[in-house]
Amino acid sequence: MNGRRFANKTDLSRFLQKGPNALLAKILPFWLYRQYIYLMGSCYYLLYRKERITLTAAMKKVLAKRYGRMKLWRVIMRTYLGIIEHYYEKMITAHASYSGIIDYAHCAISVAGARWIDEVKRDQRGCLFVTAHFGAVEFLPVFLAVKGYRPSMILKFKTNRLKQSLSERAARLDLHLIDAAESKVASKALNALKKGRTLITLCDEFSNWRPSGRHTTTLLGDTVPMDRTLDILYRRSQVPCCIGLMTRRAADYQLVIHPLADGRETISIAQSACRVLEQYIYHHPEQWYQWPNVGLLSAMGTNHDTQNSGTKVRQQIYAN
Repeated sequence: MNGRRFANKTDLSRFLQKGPNALLAKILPFWLYRQYIYLMGSCYYLLYRKERITLTAAMKKVLAKRYGRMKLWRVIMRTYLGIIEHYYEKMITAHASYSGIIDYAHCAISVAGARWIDEVKRDQRGCLFVTAHFGAVEFLPVFLAVKGYRPSMILKFKTNRLKQSLSERAARLDLHLIDAAESKVASKALNALKKGRTLITLCDEFSNWRPSGRHTTTLLGDTVPMDRTLDILYRRSQVPCCIGLMTRRAADYQLVIHPLADGRETISIAQSACRVLEQYIYHHPEQWYQWPNVGLLSAMGTNHDTQNSGTKVRQQIYAN
């Protein structure tokens, strides 16, 4: 079976974003809807054995030397639950009561590193805010919007229903959405930064990396060509940059902000962000959702040749 066709028809995101599930997000209380999504997510993983094999193999490859056999299996099971929780958060953010989500963002999320981002906000310089598929990332743009940080976000929409719902909600906040599938994404992103906005972008969208032909970095045990996108945005905008991860805790969430550069330093944002993210993945593997795509990192590492251009490497990755 063609892997791309399989993913397009049956990936977990589309499975859980079908019409009835969106409707139930609007009418069920949060606690009951969470139980429903957990049931549906469990059914998905029971039905699609290939998805289980891919995720489990990736976690074993990266974490087998860090955990004993029994602890590793407990971590893997918690990761499945974490992925399903992620889609619960995605669905309520897009479809549940607007006022309920706003209230939830106000009372359930705290910030570590708020002083840094508050100073950036005060100076109105704009901010390159790097994040990842980690923790409660779906709450991040809403939280930054209700706190007045004027976020813009580059994102991909799996369904038209999701795009329409999020766009309508964004219009009610000072939240600017940039569709990664449309043209002139880089220009729109730079324009947002010039206007003093906080640009949220993901550093672990491996299939969208623009691999360098000369520079490498390490991530989860693989040496891979470094993504050029973040560094290009940083050099052209010359704005402060941080990585922020919305971590889950026992009863609430904490946005943890790590400053990376002040806009004048000559560093690789991509490399710095990957180093921070890697440490969080090792400490909280159950909160990262990109485990099924670790194979892309391995493909990059296997196919990388310093004599190849970035374009050639990218073509090799997409062929896998």
